[in-house]
Amino acid sequence: MRLKNAFIISLAAFMLLAGLLYAEGDTGLDETIDSFTRMIEEDPSNADAYFKRGNIYESKGLYDQALSDYNGAIDLKPKYTEAFINRGIVYYKRGENQKAILDYTKAIELDPSYDEAYANTGLVYVKLGQYDQALYYYDKAIDEYDEDSSLYVDRGKAYNENGMYKEAMGDFSKAISLNSVNPEAYLNRGLTYAHDGKFDEAIADYNRSIELDTGNAESYLSRAISYANKKQPEKAMADIDKAMELKKEYPEAYLNRGNLYFNDGHNDIAILDYNKALELNGQYAEAYFNRGIVYARQGDYAQAICDYTKALDLRPDCGEIFFNRANAHLNQGDYDRAISDFTKNIESEKDIDSYTNRGIAYARKGLSSEAIADFNKALEINPKSAQAFFNLALVYDSKVQYEESLKCYDKAIKVNPKYVEAYLNRGIVYSNRTQYDKAIADFNKVMSMDPKSGEAYFNRGLVYDNQGKYDKALLDYGKFIELNPDHMSGYINRAILYVKRGMYDQAIDDLDKATQSNPKSASAYFNKALVCEKAGRMNDAIEAYKKFIEFATPRLSTYIEGAKDRIAELKDYTGR
Repeated sequence: MRLKNAFIISLAAFMLLAGLLYAEGDTGLDETIDSFTRMIEEDPSNADAYFKRGNIYESKGLYDQALSDYNGAIDLKPKYTEAFINRGIVYYKRGENQKAILDYTKAIELDPSYDEAYANTGLVYVKLGQYDQALYYYDKAIDEYDEDSSLYVDRGKAYNENGMYKEAMGDFSKAISLNSVNPEAYLNRGLTYAHDGKFDEAIADYNRSIELDTGNAESYLSRAISYANKKQPEKAMADIDKAMELKKEYPEAYLNRGNLYFNDGHNDIAILDYNKALELNGQYAEAYFNRGIVYARQGDYAQAICDYTKALDLRPDCGEIFFNRANAHLNQGDYDRAISDFTKNIESEKDIDSYTNRGIAYARKGLSSEAIADFNKALEINPKSAQAFFNLALVYDSKVQYEESLKCYDKAIKVNPKYVEAYLNRGIVYSNRTQYDKAIADFNKVMSMDPKSGEAYFNRGLVYDNQGKYDKALLDYGKFIELNPDHMSGYINRAILYVKRGMYDQAIDDLDKATQSNPKSASAYFNKALVCEKAGRMNDAIEAYKKFIEFATPRLSTYIEGAKDRIAELKDYTGR
């Protein structure tokens, strides 16, 4: 299961507002508005008064009034470049991106050297996810003025979003060379280092960013993520706490703290943090996704699927979410939906895990040809995938094509000489082919790598049993029971071996233990009835047959009828 550490610093750049503001504080701003209003009343053709009053409305978040004033300024002065710029900023803040682009384009038409117009246009295209267009405008802005550190930071962010990390690193370093006290440049260069897995370098940049701006919650959270990746959870938790102290309602902080709890095995606490992240941001796909992963770890696949589906509603092109939802369907036994989701992930990523797991779903549906095709596709991607060879072998086992399965187990072991399950399964195939010496050699190899492998002792016991080496078989069944005291198979097989040796009391004792392990085991009761008859314990045999009838399934109807007949015969024999 893959856990995505889903925190991304948002692309929030400063949009350059043309013109000056005249007072600080709401009271001062209101007085300034009144002053400009009087100026307009005295001279309705004063475009500058409209423009400057619009700036104050914009700073107060009164966007309708700001737009009205910028419109008035432009009506009076159609070539008012700064008014187009600032009206574009208001449109951007209102989410009217196309109108913002039209205003910035008009400003550029009026003044082709206006770097702020290019920069602001770039920011709109970043918001729209059109990074090539954004980079074009940032390039134009830098062509006009290449000494502005913030322009390099903004272009670096666009490079990052476009997957051009080397170029982003160059821009952030350039920004720092122009302004060595620009905290945002250090923060974003740190993010780029972190993306490359260079967490020490990232932490150094976050440290510098925090030195320059101690109130930036994003720097603390970003450093926390790097600490988490360095397996330093205490430092990560301390930084997340600080980020939450600085920014009270911070969904990304709750998400990443939830990730820390998840990694530490505290699933219920992790869910509480993901819940809080979603309370703060109901459109947070990563929070749904990560909470789904926790539910899947807990075995609550229905709830996991619900969360993955909500995440996909928000991120419909994310293959990783399809992959995890497919695994949940697979664990539920819903193979058709699992295959559908694995297929969607393959369409976007074509990764080996999706082919492997889809192959498993096909195999469980009994679609051997499709399963084999998927495992072979996985081997095309990675010719040294021991897991793919192993899964192929399992399919051939199910088809009783032992020659092919042995070849695949051999290849899996060649790739991974410590593949315990491959040795175990190959040993079972050798046993089925009565190649007992080879089977024993494989089971011995398993025991040497995993001394607590009950399956190896059990299967070696079967081999010894088939060879008539009953003492050795008894020892192996005994070892299996020691390792798996609640597993009835060991008791039943040892009981059968006791019967072969005429040790009926010991056999009955083992069959009683088998029924204690599984009180509804029809086979255990049936075998006990047979052994009790051999031991002359007819009343015990009658009771065992009754239990068999109680728990036997309809497919054992022939045996049920035989048991009823045998009960009648035994009753006649005992006079009951």
